[in-house]
Amino acid sequence: MAEMKVEEAVIYHLAKKHLSHLLPPTLLESLKNEFEAAETCISKDNGPLSRWSQKIDQLHWGGALSIPKPKEEVIRKVKEALLSGNKIWATHPKWKKRVLVNPLALVYRNHIPYLVCSVYNFNNVLHLAIHRMSNIDIISDSATDASGYYTLEEYNGGEEFAVIIEKNKDKANKVAERIREEIEKVKIPGISQNVTISIGVATYPDDMPKSNSNNVAIRFIEKADEALYQAKERGRNKVCYWNSGEILSCP
Repeated sequence: MAEMKVEEAVIYHLAKKHLSHLLPPTLLESLKNEFEAAETCISKDNGPLSRWSQKIDQLHWGGALSIPKPKEEVIRKVKEALLSGNKIWATHPKWKKRVLVNPLALVYRNHIPYLVCSVYNFNNVLHLAIHRMSNIDIISDSATDASGYYTLEEYNGGEEFAVIIEKNKDKANKVAERIREEIEKVKIPGISQNVTISIGVATYPDDMPKSNSNNVAIRFIEKADEALYQAKERGRNKVCYWNSGEILSCP
């Protein structure tokens, strides 16, 4: 058998990995030597194509991704802070700096741990995926008392969704404000509290920093999320948007 090229090896590798359940057993057996040669070729090659072939996978129906696991040191300190009732300094991708966090509760959703908390001395309740947290330090300050505005039994965690529209900044703000006004009118039988929504608006490409980064979509979502965070911090039931590098509130 002639030495196999990397391009051929990758095709055989992917065929075996993703199509074995579809191919007849006799065909699989007849290709056994090619499959083995392909794996040998890829294991010896360190080129981009070989590395790429090791980075992709396909789950069949019913397959599950591995549950992300927080670092043992992070989850340990979170539990200690909850036990002692102390604040923590922590880094999370939601912010660009370390923030002062008031731990309130540890909850599991689909086996993934989240820290229910507030940031600094604000009363708005957040939930942060613990596997995304880092640089945690417990400090001696007691966590802000959550009584009066928070109980774990009533906590739902909230929901977030995105709306993508082909409008300029002014029209996007008007759409967001109209959504906010309509939701505020909603009345749910048996619930006296009004339903409200906080909205963050970002416009592409106006609100995006000039960069050659490939993560444009992720950064764009982060910009909208930062505006949303400010809408919550400024009292909720608001629309906040980016304008010339700063976040403003709709009147």
